[in-house]
Amino acid sequence: MTESEIPDTIETLRELVSISSPSGSEEPAVEYLVKLMTKMGLEAQIDEVGNAVGSTKGKGVKILMVGHVDTVVGEIPVRESEGMLFGRGTVDAKGPLMAMIFAAARFVDRSDINITVIGAVEEESSSKGARALGSRYQPDYVIIGEPSGWEGICIGYKGHMQATYKVECPPVHRAHPRANAIEVALQYYADVQNLCGSRTYFKTEPLFETLSVAPMDIRIERGTLKNTVELDLDIRIPHNLSISELENNLNALVNDGTLNIYHTDPPVLVDKNNPLVRSLLKAIRSNNGIPKFKKKTGTSDMNILAQDWSVPIISYGPGDSSLDHTPEEHIDLEEYQRAIKVLADAVDALVE
Repeated sequence: MTESEIPDTIETLRELVSISSPSGSEEPAVEYLVKLMTKMGLEAQIDEVGNAVGSTKGKGVKILMVGHVDTVVGEIPVRESEGMLFGRGTVDAKGPLMAMIFAAARFVDRSDINITVIGAVEEESSSKGARALGSRYQPDYVIIGEPSGWEGICIGYKGHMQATYKVECPPVHRAHPRANAIEVALQYYADVQNLCGSRTYFKTEPLFETLSVAPMDIRIERGTLKNTVELDLDIRIPHNLSISELENNLNALVNDGTLNIYHTDPPVLVDKNNPLVRSLLKAIRSNNGIPKFKKKTGTSDMNILAQDWSVPIISYGPGDSSLDHTPEEHIDLEEYQRAIKVLADAVDALVE
């Protein structure tokens, strides 16, 4: 595809951002992407779980680029101002996804490269789209489309655990010294906080190295014979703490009540010494950037896909991740266009 045949990078991003696609309701945005990728010369389709998939026709080096098309809820009026595009999903993560699509389109006529771009569904909820990929592809390299800044390369994410602590206690008079159900639940939360704070590196190492917990919700049901409290916890796991060790520590703190751990994604930290990283370093520098390695305290589909394939994997994309999920979400359009060039140059460097 020649430069003149490629659609306008900014207009297409604006169009995609204008299509509401909260997690679980991505179909209109997925259909838009399939039509766009087909127009750009990729072989495009919607796969069995609803992902938008576009591939070049080459048979050589296999590069998988995985972004996500869904967003969190909360609409933001789409507008452009002073070189910035505002709207839900501009950063997380339609901007990074569209950058990968435009980079891949530059290779539709190359026989020595096979690039597959995936707009995955439900990353913000269940990661349904990413969880279906492991058995379908055997890539040589994987790039996850998340905001790292055009000069940034993300090599690590903390792990994520969600759990519910439940306790049932008979009602007591407010003046009685015995702890009621709410106090028991709050004491468990305090004990978990103390577990996080007792890690030897808690105050001396970066946030990426710490175990942390936050309450998500609390539900209280009062009855004549018993009161029930359910406390939902969100736990972020450092890469040097095993899931089994954490589970044992959390269960050891349970005196009264029960703990149900219902969701876990392990932490990921990848080796920087591989051809994929070197190609991105070269591409960033050749575009007058200063590369920066990043580690994030959140999670992404990289946590899942790094388990599926023993191949080089990183996260890359334009945008400031501190704007994720905020009412001010926006992307610098010049940075977005720089990221397209970096991705294309990195692919070129991989097959030199």
